[in-house]
Amino acid sequence: ATQSGVLCLEGAAAHAVAVILSQAAGDEREEAEAEVLYRQGLSILRRCLGPGHADTLHCLNNLALCMADQGKIQQAEQLLRRTVAGMEVVLAPTHPRPIQALSNLACCLAEQGKMEEAEANHRRAFENAKRRLGWQHPETSACAQSLTQFLTPC
Repeated sequence: ATQSGVLCLEGAAAHAVAVILSQAAGDEREEAEAEVLYRQGLSILRRCLGPGHADTLHCLNNLALCMADQGKIQQAEQLLRRTVAGMEVVLAPTHPRPIQALSNLACCLAEQGKMEEAEANHRRAFENAKRRLGWQHPETSACAQSLTQFLTPC
C-alpha cells in the first residue's frame, strides 16, 4: 500500500525495503532519482526504527551527500549536522560512522567557504579516528588524507 507515494510497511519488511531503496539510490543513478529513493527509504526507516536509529541516521547521511552532489549544499549541511549529532549519541565511540559523517560535514562546510569550521571538523574527525579507532583503521587513514588535502593549497 502507499501513502502519499511512500510505501507503508511495518517491522522487518519496512526495514528491508528501506535498505534496498537506499542501496538502489547509491547505484550510479541520476542524482534527482537517487534523492527520491533516499527520501523514500528514510521515511520508511523513520517510521519503523525511529529518527534516532543508526540505520536511519546512515540513510540521512547518504541523502545529505546526494543533495550536496546536486549543489544543495546548505540543505546538505543541515542534514549532516543532524546526522553527526544523532550518530554521536546512538553509536559507540569506536564506531566509524560518526567520524565519517563529521568528515562529510567538514567537506560540505569547506565547499561553502566556511574554512575555519571546516578545518576544526576535519581535525576533530582525525583526532577522534586516531583516539577511538587507532592508527591502523582505514577510517583513520581516510581522515588523515582528507585533512591533508584540506590543508594543502591548490
